[in-house]
Amino acid sequence: MAGNNVEYVITLKDFFTAPLNNMVKEVDKADKKVQSLSSSILSMGAGFVAFLGLRSVASDVLEVGAAYEMLQLRFNNMTGSAEEGQRIFERIKQDAITTPFSVESLGDATAGFMAASVSADDARVTIMDLGNAIAFAGKTGVEFDRVALNLQQIKGKGEAS
Repeated sequence: MAGNNVEYVITLKDFFTAPLNNMVKEVDKADKKVQSLSSSILSMGAGFVAFLGLRSVASDVLEVGAAYEMLQLRFNNMTGSAEEGQRIFERIKQDAITTPFSVESLGDATAGFMAASVSADDARVTIMDLGNAIAFAGKTGVEFDRVALNLQQIKGKGEAS
């Protein structure tokens, strides 16, 4: 009987080992497919997010480029010279690097003073002094814009409104 028992165990082992090994292989294949699909979905999602980010950055770059071009044209028209307009605009861009104020704020302030019959060079001195005072007081570009407008009105009309 002992021989039958051993033979029976070996027979059971032979019946279950191959199917279990096949089942493990199939589960491993399915797991790899799920991982691959998951990785593909994540890659596509990341690619889509990256695309949206690049699209947003590209849109911002185009908007800034358009604003810079409009400001450049504004100075070209105000001075009657592309070279002088370029000189003023380049100086404003450099000032924006060294101050907490944007190119747009500095450009609008410069154009406002020039419209009030102040030369670009004199406007720059006033704007830099104003910028230093605003920054020293811990204020922002909003206050800079407001005070610059008031100073432009004083220069242009002789009074603030």
